[in-house]
Amino acid sequence: MERDTLTRDQSVRTAIELLGLEGLNMRALGARLNSPATAVYWHVENKDNLLLLATDHVWGELDLPDLDSADWRATATAMATDLYRMFLRRPWLVQAFAALRREQSPP
Repeated sequence: MERDTLTRDQSVRTAIELLGLEGLNMRALGARLNSPATAVYWHVENKDNLLLLATDHVWGELDLPDLDSADWRATATAMATDLYRMFLRRPWLVQAFAALRREQSPP
């Protein structure tokens, strides 16, 4: 029986959906992808790596204004507004950033 090939992008996008709904765990991610949870590990090192990939992906949703055509105040306002909207759309990001920051802090 032929199966669709699971990709890293599919895993990341589905992880983002789960983070917004009920939280991320590898079993739920595998079920959502119609694959065993272990299949996800072919594309990501571990859950923390998947969380990092998800946050990187979400950062790509920000619209960066053209720095040459706008004054600094308008540019800063536009960026802050877009960032605020992103946090409203993805409330899990604050917790994810805090968790990632703790892991990267020196002992």
